[in-house]
Amino acid sequence: PSCGGGVEDGMRACASCGYGFDFATRLLPYEAPPLRKFIDYDGQLSRDDIKTGQRALEELRAHFPQITLCTCIARVPKEVSLSEFGFWFFNQSVPNSPRLTERRLHSILLCIDPDRGGASLTLGYGLDPFIDDESLARCLEKICKPLAARKYGKVIRKLCRALRPVLNSGYEIVNRAYSEAILERRYEHRQQTLPPRRRPADTQAAVPTETHV
Repeated sequence: PSCGGGVEDGMRACASCGYGFDFATRLLPYEAPPLRKFIDYDGQLSRDDIKTGQRALEELRAHFPQITLCTCIARVPKEVSLSEFGFWFFNQSVPNSPRLTERRLHSILLCIDPDRGGASLTLGYGLDPFIDDESLARCLEKICKPLAARKYGKVIRKLCRALRPVLNSGYEIVNRAYSEAILERRYEHRQQTLPPRRRPADTQAAVPTETHV
């Protein structure tokens, strides 16, 4: 999340920028709890914010029952970017039940730093292959005004509405890939079960030389 470089399995830190969980853990004064709808370390969310956010989340779940949007509001040290914090928080947040483990795959984490007035989005691994960074950046652009005003309920509502076309697009990609995979498996199965076709005998078509009306 720091430089965008690739990291091989087993590496504890990025070879390009040095970012790693050990680095983040030393700087961050938080323990990551299991993901939930609202994680508010400093009491930034008002009752109205929670009500507005809750209605927006219900509306989003009505269209995408498998999606869970979680909001974390925390003051993050300057040495850590919000994208680094979101990545660390998402991966350090250990689910405490099989149901939450499954839901985390299709979760979206919104991290907000009230001092910076900034936000980041982190996707679960079930969503990440189908939603690009440009789409997430456009979603973040749409929450700038309420974010600057610290109207966090409106932030959540605007984000939920901005996410809907993005999730629809991702769903179409998944559905198309799934359909193509099903057709390919059916074709392979049919080729395996059909008896080999016999080579037809050489034949010569009769070509009329005259036409009579």
